[in-house]
Amino acid sequence: MDWGQKIKDVVSKLIEDIGFKAVDSGSLREGGRKQQPGSPIYNNPMTVEVAYKRLAELDKHDNTWPHRD
Repeated sequence: MDWGQKIKDVVSKLIEDIGFKAVDSGSLREGGRKQQPGSPIYNNPMTVEVAYKRLAELDKHDNTWPHRD
C-alpha cells in the first residue's frame, strides 16, 4: 500500500468536503517549496486549471521561484 498516496487522498477529500478543490502540487518537500510566499500560486485565488498551469510553469523554470533549501 502506498501510504503517501493514501494520505493525499484523505486530505484531498477533506479539502473538497469543506468546499474547495484540491490541487496536488507534489511531495511535501517539492509542493511546499512551490507554495512559498512570492510564488505564483501562493495566496492567490484561482481555478484548478490555472493552478495546474502555474505549477507546470514552475516545473519548467525551477529557478524562477523563491525557495529555501
